Amino acid sequence: MNKKNFTVAILALAAGILLGYNLGGKTKNTPIQNKVTITPIKIGRMALSYPHAPSILLDKKGFLEESNLNNYELKFFTSGSKASLALGVKEVDAAFLGAIIPAVANGLEAKIVAMNSNGGVQVACMTPGISSLEDLKGKKVGHIGLTASPTTIFNMAIKKMGIFKDDIELISIDRTNIILALTEKNAIDCAVFMEPLTSAAVKNGAYVAIDEKEVYNNGNYPLTFLAVNDNFVKENHETVEKLIKAHYASQSFIENNQEETLTVLGDYFKENETEISKEKLESGLSVNIFTQKISRSTLEEMMLVMKESGDIEEVIPFEDLVDCSFGLCIE
Repeated sequence: MNKKNFTVAILALAAGILLGYNLGGKTKNTPIQNKVTITPIKIGRMALSYPHAPSILLDKKGFLEESNLNNYELKFFTSGSKASLALGVKEVDAAFLGAIIPAVANGLEAKIVAMNSNGGVQVACMTPGISSLEDLKGKKVGHIGLTASPTTIFNMAIKKMGIFKDDIELISIDRTNIILALTEKNAIDCAVFMEPLTSAAVKNGAYVAIDEKEVYNNGNYPLTFLAVNDNFVKENHETVEKLIKAHYASQSFIENNQEETLTVLGDYFKENETEISKEKLESGLSVNIFTQKISRSTLEEMMLVMKESGDIEEVIPFEDLVDCSFGLCIE
C-alpha cells in the first residue's frame, strides 16, 4: 500500500468503516483521585491470540489501575492492519499489533514504544516428510498476509537459509480460511501459523513441521508490538509512560506467575466462547517470549526483507519507526 492508498483507507475508515472493527469496546471510567491520569487513553488490541496475552492480563489483573491509568477504553480488532488504520484516524491512541512497520512506512503517524511478544511463528503441514525450511522447496505454503509479522519472519528465515521466494509458492489466505485450506481442502502443503491457529490446525490433522525455535534465531524475534499515535505521545508523554509501566508489569506477571496466568487466560477464552484446556494454553503460551527490548538491528533487517518482498517501497529510518525515549531500545 503506498501513501496515497493508506490515506484513502484512513479517510474511508473515518467515514464509518471502523465501526465494524470494534468488537465490543470496554470502557473503564473510575473516579480520578490523587492526581491520577486525566487524559483518557483508547487502547486497541487483538482478541483471542496468545502473543497478545500481556494485553489480556493488562486489563484482567488491574495493571492499568495500578499504574494510575484509571480512565481508559479497550477496543478489540480482528487484525493488526485494522488496528493500525484505527491508530491513523485516532480511533485509538495506542495499539498492540504486529502489522505496524508497513503502515508507518506508508504514512501512519505512529511509533513503536515497546515490544509485546517475541517468537511464536511455526510451520504446520499436511504433506508428510517436511521437517526443515529446505524441505519447503517446491511446496505451496499459505500465510495470513504479506504484511503480517509471521510472514515477515518466515521471509527472513528463508532468506537466511539461501532459499529464494521462487523456490516456494507463497499463497495469501485470510485468517478464517487458512486452516480449512490446509487441513480440509489440501490446497496448500503447509502454512505459517502462530497460536492458537497452530493448535487448531493440528487438531484437524496437521502436524508442526518446523517449530518456533527452528524457524528463526532460536525463537527470539519480534512478533507483536505496542505502538502509540505520534500526537498522543507528544501531548501525553506521562500517560504513555504509565501504559508502558502497566504493560511491563503484565509481561513480568506472565513470566513469573504461570499457574495464575493460565487460569486468567482460560477464563478469558471461556468468556469469549472458546474453551481451551490448561495443557493447550500452557503449550501455546510457551512459544512466546515476553519482556524483550526493541532491537534496532532486527527491525532494520525486517524492513530490508519487506522492501525486497515489495511490502514497503523504501526502508525508513529507525527513528521514524521507533520512539526510544522510554529507554526500551537496544542495538
